[in-house]
Amino acid sequence: MNTAVTGTAVGPMVIAAVDQFEEHPLVRDELAVRILPVSGRLAVAAARWRPVRNALVSATEKKIPGLWASMLCRKRYIDDRLDATKSRTAVVLGAGFDTRGCGGWDGRVFEVDLPANVEVKHDRLIALFGSVPPRLTLVPVDFEEHSLANALAESGYRDDEPVFFVWEAVTQYLTEDAVRATSWHRHLPGVSWSSPFCAGISSTALPCSVQRQVTVSL
Repeated sequence: MNTAVTGTAVGPMVIAAVDQFEEHPLVRDELAVRILPVSGRLAVAAARWRPVRNALVSATEKKIPGLWASMLCRKRYIDDRLDATKSRTAVVLGAGFDTRGCGGWDGRVFEVDLPANVEVKHDRLIALFGSVPPRLTLVPVDFEEHSLANALAESGYRDDEPVFFVWEAVTQYLTEDAVRATSWHRHLPGVSWSSPFCAGISSTALPCSVQRQVTVSL
């Protein structure tokens, strides 16, 4: 995976943070703006004013129609499924500046991302909390080069308990080989996963055609 992809870690959380200025935000994330690096926080601060916010949304929609709303709906959908799951462990693949492991969800969270992203995230967590939250484990992985299974095992992940996987907007940056190697978890018993197609459904219950669609399209 090209390290240029690290820039995409900021955009989704900027959208979530800007949404907090709405009278009825679609997502609720008080940490969204605080967790961002300075460039993201500046963009969010400017969007406090409605004209700037409208311009930011319009610019995003002009570049990729539907992107703004789809990101918010995706995040809200995953949050709802995560709240409903009985699993007490979640693995967020390509976590970026996700805040679910910072106390917003009552369970253990493994955040997996590129080493460069993990380093920046670690620094932001130290700046905000003085340490990495106790229920959060940061796992540096390049999906093109490293084994996800090995990296999780080395970080204390247990595969004998129910777990909820989130793989959100990552596969488009990977080769097919990396996607297949990374998606080993979908065959494990007790695994639920979240995607725009079939969030929170046990992967072993999915027909092969649907598994293939989700794997390629997340």
